[in-house]
Amino acid sequence: MTGIFSAIGNLGGFFWPFIVEALMSGGNKIAGLLFLSGIYIISAILVTLVKLRKKRNLKSKRYET
Repeated sequence: MTGIFSAIGNLGGFFWPFIVEALMSGGNKIAGLLFLSGIYIISAILVTLVKLRKKRNLKSKRYET
């Protein structure tokens, strides 16, 4: 599973400058910053959901035995 996260991170690191440059080159500097902040908010939500799911799985396994 960590290989998937690593692959996505590497792709993001490669394409990130091109995406932000394309958004900011249109004359609207705010668009790149809004895109950046939106991606960070989405990633924070996803990390929180993964942690909550992991905690629930640990609690349910504890009661199965």
